[in-house]
Amino acid sequence: MLSYLFIFLAGASNAFMDTFLFRVDRSVFKHIGAEKLSPMYTWQTYKNFLGIVRLDAWHLAKYCWLGFTLLAVYFYEPFLGFWDIIVMSLCWHIGFTIFWDKILYRP
Repeated sequence: MLSYLFIFLAGASNAFMDTFLFRVDRSVFKHIGAEKLSPMYTWQTYKNFLGIVRLDAWHLAKYCWLGFTLLAVYFYEPFLGFWDIIVMSLCWHIGFTIFWDKILYRP
């Protein structure tokens, strides 16, 4: 059952990544500015941490997405059989849509 929660959170993390990439200027982060959040700009200004990873907003959301996906795989136990595929897809969709459309978007 924890895997459903982690898939939901992975979808939410993906919504953050897409918001930073495509519509920072129309989100709750518009007062921060695209220069500090969009990977289109931050790849030029952020230095690599320890020479290997970037710690800008997009990459932090990407690491959260990866962590939640790995936790979902680790904690997965078949619960509904074949229907788990559909339920996990719905969890991803709900997590992404709630954050992309309702929480992060501000026209």
